[in-house]
Amino acid sequence: MTMSVQPRHIKLGLAGQAGNWVYATYAVGELREALQDVTTLQPTWDGKPIATMLRAATNKPLRLLEAAIEARDAPEFDKAYASLTAGCNQCHGNAGKPELVIQVPVISPCPDQVFDQRKP
Repeated sequence: MTMSVQPRHIKLGLAGQAGNWVYATYAVGELREALQDVTTLQPTWDGKPIATMLRAATNKPLRLLEAAIEARDAPEFDKAYASLTAGCNQCHGNAGKPELVIQVPVISPCPDQVFDQRKP
């Protein structure tokens, strides 16, 4: 998750914050792909149905994100992204890893990438 899902979650959040809907469209697809990889490669972990839990936590928020991105609706994007983030944290808790807490990004860990396309 840390290697494939977390960076995509961050980049999606940064794109939405910047109103970069073209990149957000790409980023949500990349996040879906990374989540699918997790469910395929590790459907269970420590006896827990990770694939089932992950889908339950992310499917609805991802659909809401896609709708907000298509509508270019920043407030709806923010709500859906917060819901996705909460779902991730709930899934971590259900998996027995409540110490894995993620948040809406406040800074970019990618200094070499421009998310706000209005900036040169």
